[in-house]
Amino acid sequence: MATMNGSQGTDVDAHVLVTARSDTEWYEGMAGTACLTRIKFTDGTNEFYEGAKGAERLVRKEDTDGSTWFYEGERGVERRVRVEFSDGGKQFYQGARGTERLVRIEFPNGDKWFYEGERNTERLVRIEESSEGMLSGVMEFYEGAKGAERRVRMEFTHGEKWFYEGVKGWERRVRKEFTDGTKWFYEGARGTERLVRKEFPNGTKWFYEGARGLERLVRTEFTDGLKEFYEGTRGTERLVRREFVDEWEDFFQGDRGSERLVRTQFADGRTRFYAASGRLLRETHPDGTTDHYRGPMGSECIARTTASRKRNRASAPTEETVRTCCICFEDKMPTLTLLVPCGHTLCAPCAQRLSSSSMARCAECRGPVTRVIRAFV
Repeated sequence: MATMNGSQGTDVDAHVLVTARSDTEWYEGMAGTACLTRIKFTDGTNEFYEGAKGAERLVRKEDTDGSTWFYEGERGVERRVRVEFSDGGKQFYQGARGTERLVRIEFPNGDKWFYEGERNTERLVRIEESSEGMLSGVMEFYEGAKGAERRVRMEFTHGEKWFYEGVKGWERRVRKEFTDGTKWFYEGARGTERLVRKEFPNGTKWFYEGARGLERLVRTEFTDGLKEFYEGTRGTERLVRREFVDEWEDFFQGDRGSERLVRTQFADGRTRFYAASGRLLRETHPDGTTDHYRGPMGSECIARTTASRKRNRASAPTEETVRTCCICFEDKMPTLTLLVPCGHTLCAPCAQRLSSSSMARCAECRGPVTRVIRAFV
């Protein structure tokens, strides 16, 4: 090996060390064909070159901070394609020399960030999560100019998608989409998003009310126009009303899972009342008459028809109308029980069952019952 100072020297071996100015240059090759392979600058930076003499091209630069920059392209038009950092992170670039733009960042934990746009205006468009846990494999999508990128969508490995709205840093979840076509809709500021609606592939919609984490089902709408209404706290919602299009409404009582039909109101003004067993008890008509039914559920038949109290007010009540239970319609009761405050009557066994309920209501007028008293007639 021979050494040349500056550009002087004639006999050159396989490796030639040349000291020029205060930087250090390394060459390889025989005299006259030696090519530049490396330059070490006074600040500690190293540049590495490849190619024949006169066509040496920059392929790598090692910085003092531990980062390594990689280049591709012919001499004079070398373009930066990758930067590797001491912590294992990597940045990837595309574009001609002087216009290289950032297209991807790979982090030591395996996460990848993707960018689009011209040099110095690259904007984040996608994040691929590779870390362990619930976000493993998740992809996040972004929109907006550089520095104002906002998250608009998250896609999970099992196919679920979350959609967001709002400016950067305040993105709020507005919708979830599931692989079966179901969609969930949310309202509220970031961190307080609450579920307000679910839409199912068959067209059914569920509506919710309440703060985040306490959302309760309040209404269900079906494609045929049927609507169901619910009351109660989350997890205990009970059916209280069912509306049929331009036909009738069903009213229910009871705890969740054991709701029973108690009344049906028809569009023509008729109202039907039902016993706890589900059998039809009576049906009132707009003209004030009432049909009373007897028989097992599904085979009820009219036992008698009575007029309204207003129509009978002028005449004295008969023994039947006074002494017949408005629930079971048993005749000739030796004693009656009066409901307070409405004053309607029923037999002692029915009164006992009614008074044991915490939400007792009169079977005649549906008014609340505060107590019952015995009457002898």
